[in-house]
Amino acid sequence: MKRKSIFIIKLVVLASFIVLLLRLFYLQIIKGDFYLNQANNNTLRRTFSSATRGKIYSMDGELLAENKSSFYVALLPGELNKLEQILPELGALLNISPQRIRNKLNNSTYSLYTPVKIKDRLTFEEFAQIVEKFSNYEGVEVGVEPLRYYPKGEIFAHTVGYVGAISEEEYSVWEAKGYMPWEIIGKDGIEYSYEGYLHGKKGVKEFEVDATGYMVKLLQSRDPIPGDSIYLTLEPSLQETAYKYLSQTIQELDPMGNERTSGTVIMLDIQSGAIKVMVNYPSFDPNLFIKGVSKKEYQKLIEDPRKPLFNRAIAGLYPPASTFKLVTGIGALEEQLISPYEDQFYCPGYFKIGNQEFLCWQKYGHNYLNFNEALAQSCDVVFYQLGYRLGWMKLKYYAEKMGLGRITGIDLPGESPGLIPDEKWKIKNLKEPWYPGDTVNISIGQGFLEVTPLQASILVTAVANGGYLVKPYLVQEIHSSDGKIIYSHQPVERNTGISPQTLEIIREGMLTAVEKGTAQRAKSIDIKVAGKTGTVENSPSAENPYGRNHTWFVGFAPYENPQIVICVFLEKSGGHGGDVATPLAGEILKAWLAESKK
Repeated sequence: MKRKSIFIIKLVVLASFIVLLLRLFYLQIIKGDFYLNQANNNTLRRTFSSATRGKIYSMDGELLAENKSSFYVALLPGELNKLEQILPELGALLNISPQRIRNKLNNSTYSLYTPVKIKDRLTFEEFAQIVEKFSNYEGVEVGVEPLRYYPKGEIFAHTVGYVGAISEEEYSVWEAKGYMPWEIIGKDGIEYSYEGYLHGKKGVKEFEVDATGYMVKLLQSRDPIPGDSIYLTLEPSLQETAYKYLSQTIQELDPMGNERTSGTVIMLDIQSGAIKVMVNYPSFDPNLFIKGVSKKEYQKLIEDPRKPLFNRAIAGLYPPASTFKLVTGIGALEEQLISPYEDQFYCPGYFKIGNQEFLCWQKYGHNYLNFNEALAQSCDVVFYQLGYRLGWMKLKYYAEKMGLGRITGIDLPGESPGLIPDEKWKIKNLKEPWYPGDTVNISIGQGFLEVTPLQASILVTAVANGGYLVKPYLVQEIHSSDGKIIYSHQPVERNTGISPQTLEIIREGMLTAVEKGTAQRAKSIDIKVAGKTGTVENSPSAENPYGRNHTWFVGFAPYENPQIVICVFLEKSGGHGGDVATPLAGEILKAWLAESKK
């Protein structure tokens, strides 16, 4: 019994010794770095300073996003020895309750020696009073920081974007990249897409302190490095003109805003894909977010049925209507279903499949016409026939060849891929088989098809430049803070493989559409314009009382030497593409021609 007791005691001692060894291993090896840092933090202090955000310019050097100086006040919890003494007066001066200041300090998850910003965008009077009354108090920091400013406001809002404070959700991502919780990040547009270039690198000072927190020695100091400057392809004067004409047109079409009319205009270089114009109306002032948009203002923006925050140019999904006849025509020509100059088509005003009739927009029909005339007059019956003969698989094949149904890859966030439906999609989503009528509807751009205005622009670009799908882009160059060019865009293109003969026939039809067809109101006396109109039937219903038609115009100019593509899309504008969207395109093309002659 005695031996057993001794054995048990030995086991207990051995187990205790093993536990101590394991604990020592854990503290010194596994958690060694952690406790070393803790020890260092007792003698080391770090302070950070924000870098100036990089500017955004047009290629001709006009400022689209810059920085203005702003005063702020921050508190360092670890150095505040008279907090309760100063809180009432500081709170009264800043119009902030003392309890709210306490909450900000208590909610900080950082070191006691990391500044907690109490208020920014101080007026000069507030700044002067704080310096006068609190500059002798330890732990009160008053400074100057850059504040973003957008001189062109709503005109460039959807392309340039805007910045704002990091949210709690965003911080979980940005913390790993070295961001502090009080820093500003890009929230949309170029500001978001090129955050890594624009942000810059914050400055840091590391110094040794004694037990009382008094600085003994500066150990290292790194000045902040300003962010890189970005140069965009946008042409400011043309962008402003397009925005002016677009807003005027929409206000004339919908003066009270009851119809929820909205729209977008895009212009891009045919060879490179450089975006010259991208505007949306209605839009918003990005400076609202810099100043700190109120809950009421933000609620008003997101509840506006016309969605001013929404970039329709890249994310809006709409049936392409008769602009899709370019694809149907390309498919019919490539598959040699027609002889474009010899074949005559008859349009009685309808097309029948079994007992079902599909009507032409021209109620009494177009009589006899060839392919060129059919495209110029946008005859539905001819394209019903061509689409029906092609079948849905070929329609989908040529649509995708021309860049529809997939993102273009533009350097903006939030682009939609669109939809080119097929039998599999319909069975999955609508639980119905594919009917011949579905093919007929798609052949004229109606039905389940969805494209973005940017995709429609890229389609026309490939027609105009000889069959190359270009990747649209906004950033031409990026310059470092010391002036070096660290990025220069190189055009990206993909050959569609469509024959030159087919594309020439399509271009001729688009020219005839402007010269004597549905797009005549885009005609110019100075240059030849080629184009195609479209009208999306959007009939009112109980679910959709705002059922006015959407209208399209897509085109290029000059016809002999194509340089520019234009797309105008008007949502719930009423009327037809030739009556509503086309005149607007004509005015903007005139402005482009005047600019190009300077």
